[in-house]
Amino acid sequence: MAFSGIAALLAFSNSGDYSMELSAYKKSHVADNSGAVAGKTGAPGENNCTQCHTGTAQSGVGVNTVVMTEGADVVTDYTPGTVYNVAISIDNPSTINGFQIVALSSSNAQAGTITIIPASGTQIKNGASGKKYVTHTLAGNVQSTWAFQWTAPATNVGNVTFYLATNKSNAMDNSGGDAIFLSQHVYGSIAGIEENQQDLSLELGYNSANNTLVVNYSTLTAGESTLNLVDLNGKSVFNESIGSTEIGENKKQVRLPNDMPSGVYVAHLNVNNNFTSKKIYIQK
Repeated sequence: MAFSGIAALLAFSNSGDYSMELSAYKKSHVADNSGAVAGKTGAPGENNCTQCHTGTAQSGVGVNTVVMTEGADVVTDYTPGTVYNVAISIDNPSTINGFQIVALSSSNAQAGTITIIPASGTQIKNGASGKKYVTHTLAGNVQSTWAFQWTAPATNVGNVTFYLATNKSNAMDNSGGDAIFLSQHVYGSIAGIEENQQDLSLELGYNSANNTLVVNYSTLTAGESTLNLVDLNGKSVFNESIGSTEIGENKKQVRLPNDMPSGVYVAHLNVNNNFTSKKIYIQK
């Protein structure tokens, strides 16, 4: 994922030897290490770093981390218009690394604005439809952590997903042998929660005997419901439909993944585009 420019790739149109030009393109990318071209996060409709680095994209769970803070506080929801510090890390401290991240709304549009922190080893690459991608710089590819500032959208746009791709490079100066990891980190809107609180209330319980989350909620709206569980790193660990909802009191029992670790999570409940959230401690 550490590369720059596409001139070498475009040269194939005059050379007649596509494979030779593509090989030169990949070599120049690895040698340059000046950040990924836009659109390589694995977000909907996008490619990922394996377009230029050989291998298969893998799950970034347990490898990629995104932590958003306001002052000294870690947050799992955003307040419209608020400036947050975003820290990215990859579990690979001993070699050359790369990354790219983008913040998108549920409509796949750019969400919020990005500000680069000086000397953080990051830069912005402009993408299609006004999307802004943060990626490493030449100096930043020796890091395993990076940081930037994100200003939340001025109004509530619902959930914002940070799509992150990282590259654990083998530092062998070629495009082979690298490992690409993809992850998604979801943040809900506090404003959206407050606006819908009177229409939707939520209580949670956990049954360790059968690894089940008990979801009790009252709503003034009928419709399909989804539940999204997010850990304190902003990573979505469970996001599924929990069935139809009737006006009034509802109770659902949701079986959680067996490999989901104990810890504090934020449960985001969506009933027909009405949202509410609540923290739950899961002790297995």
